Amino acid sequence: MPPFIIGLTYNRATINELAGHGLEVADAMEVLAGSPKFFPNRGQRGRVRRGQRGRWVMVGPNARGELLTIIIEGPNAHRGAHIVTGWRSSRRDQTRYDRPGGKRNRP
Repeated sequence: MPPFIIGLTYNRATINELAGHGLEVADAMEVLAGSPKFFPNRGQRGRVRRGQRGRWVMVGPNARGELLTIIIEGPNAHRGAHIVTGWRSSRRDQTRYDRPGGKRNRP
């Protein structure tokens, strides 16, 4: 699981990807500032996707209380992670967040 993450990075592609899902970078920052849970980024069959072993799913509420799913890459040596994409959480992700399990963002 990812160690304690203190910051998120992004680029133009991230901004465009989030905008395509009706989100902004601020939404991802709000999720990190709240109480997110982290899960390995697994595909439909429950396996970690090839070429995406360094990616994690961060699920948590933004400031408006919407539960969001944010895909991050990292963390790096400075405890930062890069935002890849994000969307409003599906029912499956909402259930994962509500159930025991996953890792909290703690030092």
